[in-house]
Amino acid sequence: MVDRIQVDPFTGGAKSSSGPRLTAEKRLLEDRLLVTYSATLDPSQEQLIRMIYELGKNVSLVGERDQDGQMGGDVRFRFEFR
Repeated sequence: MVDRIQVDPFTGGAKSSSGPRLTAEKRLLEDRLLVTYSATLDPSQEQLIRMIYELGKNVSLVGERDQDGQMGGDVRFRFEFR
């Protein structure tokens, strides 16, 4: 079962088409892993896949495959100032 589904308008660049973008999210592993899949209805457009794994309250690992098919990863640190 998917936790969240969202439909947004999408406009690509000058050569790209426009149309709706569908995004689905699912939380796994006791809510520590968030998997996001996003795609347009145009089959020529690439899909976006992002995974965020929370190591702790302030540290997470992010992996992504973007619309261009490029893959990457990051370590995210979160700081709060009061």
